[in-house]
Amino acid sequence: MADTLFTLRDALKSKAAVQLLAADGSPTTTYSQFAQISIPVADGDALVVSKSEPSRFRKAADQGPYQIGAVFAAWLLRDSGAAEYLRSNRELGYPANLAVSVGDRKALVDWLEGRIAHHDRIEGAAGRSICRVARLEC
Repeated sequence: MADTLFTLRDALKSKAAVQLLAADGSPTTTYSQFAQISIPVADGDALVVSKSEPSRFRKAADQGPYQIGAVFAAWLLRDSGAAEYLRSNRELGYPANLAVSVGDRKALVDWLEGRIAHHDRIEGAAGRSICRVARLEC
């Protein structure tokens, strides 16, 4: 199975149309109905995941992983000012303690869009940066 965070990164780098889905799987543009993410994959199919699925992007101070929906929200709201970003995250179901912090957003978006090759808080299964361990460009 493909890693959700890297699949999302590949889709965003290629400018593929990642969609918000309601709980019934239908596309939605209403933040309050957002329950799943549909991420296009190379074979023309889509990876559909719950917005609450843990990602490999870790919060600061070892507070655990961000949910994949919070990661996508950081990208979706990348051009919003801080107040709008926090308000929109609440509408998406991510209060300040679950949303990607305003301070973390820029570097995460840069990594998702491929402008930077490495981010220290992208974790592997063993809890260490897979970038550092495997010397990958992440």
